[in-house]
Amino acid sequence: MSTVWRIVMLCLTAVLASGLSSGGSAALAAPGATKPELSAVEVYSAKDAQMAVQTLVAIHKGYFKDEGLEVTLKFYQSASEIPPGMVGGSIKIGLGGWVNPMQVAATDYPVKIVAQLADIAGTTQLVAKSHIRTARDLEGKKVGMLNIPIIRRFLVDFARVHQVDFAKITIVNTLPSDALTAFARGDVDAVLIWEPFTSEAIKMGGALMHTGVRSFMRGREGNYRVYYNYGVVFIAEDFIRRNPRTAEAYLRALAKAQDILAQPERYDEVARIIIQPLGISSLDLTRRILRENVYSMKITPEWLKIMQQEIDFYVSERMLRKSLDAKTLVDGSLLKKVRPDWVTAD
Repeated sequence: MSTVWRIVMLCLTAVLASGLSSGGSAALAAPGATKPELSAVEVYSAKDAQMAVQTLVAIHKGYFKDEGLEVTLKFYQSASEIPPGMVGGSIKIGLGGWVNPMQVAATDYPVKIVAQLADIAGTTQLVAKSHIRTARDLEGKKVGMLNIPIIRRFLVDFARVHQVDFAKITIVNTLPSDALTAFARGDVDAVLIWEPFTSEAIKMGGALMHTGVRSFMRGREGNYRVYYNYGVVFIAEDFIRRNPRTAEAYLRALAKAQDILAQPERYDEVARIIIQPLGISSLDLTRRILRENVYSMKITPEWLKIMQQEIDFYVSERMLRKSLDAKTLVDGSLLKKVRPDWVTAD
């Protein structure tokens, strides 16, 4: 062996020895640098197709496993049950309407909205008994609903748009399943809930009066936007700080699922994935709910503007403890690493 080759071999041996002593070669270090800090996480969501779809699709397709992550999705009937758990420290990742992280932040608990999930105004719906034919017929009547800021906002704007005295409507504060029971017994005259509960109310003989974006009342049919509500991914700040690669891996898998939802021709496939875990009664209903929601994970200036408008309303109506800055509540840095073109807000 020539002197030159001896020198080359000695150098290679030294490099390999150095790599092994530090836990691996340079070629093997790159994957380790992007590996999630955690191998498994729990995610909490409302049990509906407004919040859970991307995560369910990502689980089914193995997108989380591709990221080296095992995700367990845990359900509540309403996402309003998530904030207490997050403030208490037992929940780190939540999927729910954007008012939920607003409520968490208003307690001074550090939380960030890291992505949108969907515009869900179309699947929040007002269903009434047959004797309720006009908006004003609701005056002096009882509406079963979850009396939280985001739902109350619907009824307030509905009353304003259709010239109803909001003060004359009695709100019966109840979870959707209990609202259905009250509706069936005749204890309430209408329910303001969301799919798939509203379809059950219609089966009981109720009539769809209004969604968040459209009126079905005779003589008032048409597009009337009375409601803004978006599903979002929100994560405790301490979790992001300690596990940034895990949070990024979660969003990367979610983005792959969103690519499927961006193709309406694949809604039948998606419906078959989500029907069983969400307990929806039929494929037709599941497909209809998918069409009524507008799925997107983007963070845009227009979206932040609407969010700030809603925050200001909640504060003015004393539905939120204190004012918040939407631009501070939302952090698009993780999503920007995953899909740079999905984040256009500063």
